[in-house]
Amino acid sequence: MSKIAICGYSSSVGRGFISRYDTQFEFVKLGRRNDADIYIDLKERELKGDIDKLRGCDVLINLSAQVDDTTDQAILDLVNVNVLGALYLAEICHQYQISQFINMSSISATYRADDAYYGFYAQSKKSAEEFLECYCEQMRVDLCILRPAAIYGEDMFATHQRLLYGMMEKVKKDDTVTIYGKCDAHRNYIHINTLSEILAGVIREHVTGIYNVVCKENQTLTEIVADLNRFYHRNSKIEFLREKPDIIERFFQCDERIYEQTGVTVPKGIYDELSRF
Repeated sequence: MSKIAICGYSSSVGRGFISRYDTQFEFVKLGRRNDADIYIDLKERELKGDIDKLRGCDVLINLSAQVDDTTDQAILDLVNVNVLGALYLAEICHQYQISQFINMSSISATYRADDAYYGFYAQSKKSAEEFLECYCEQMRVDLCILRPAAIYGEDMFATHQRLLYGMMEKVKKDDTVTIYGKCDAHRNYIHINTLSEILAGVIREHVTGIYNVVCKENQTLTEIVADLNRFYHRNSKIEFLREKPDIIERFFQCDERIYEQTGVTVPKGIYDELSRF
């Protein structure tokens, strides 16, 4: 049984992954909560407690992330956690001879400066990737960086995916789904169970490299509603509120190599994933 050190175990992704694989992997939980096996503060780069539990770990997974960038202090915290914190965890891999480091990045790391959603968060994720690539290559730590699209699945993701969950609630009630603007914008979502399966496959197959983790198809909002209608056996209609500002487009390139290397079926879209899980 692989021994996995995991930082960010109490995050939505961490809870989803551990609940699915708690009988297949031995987890060592790193964090600031009382139930952590080892205390770690990524802002301060401080590690204490029963540190010897890190010895013999096969993998360290980083699921921690700071998102808020609304104040100067928040931006500093964002850099401390997303960039310096990730680098600190890679240093722990080197120090404790943990052979593989898996860093959960974000599809936003692919954004360019002229993209509508580009900002401090995207900058921090991209910068972290660049630092980690350089450090892990020099220190011979096997690195895998995963860039998931917007994650959904359990209700705990609803706060971050209000557009999708709003459509889900409307469809479940067979109500009309209202969409701002005239643009039938594209979106790409990844189910927590698909992401968890890929994480497990990366561990089993010792996968390295950088990968986008997205569905095969970028779906329009009307296509997503059609998938939801099909899954929930409803017949919700769509109304575009044309006087409202358009929803911004999002297109992402699917990297099927990560699915091939982990043995996970490539999901086409929302219906495919909901039907599987």
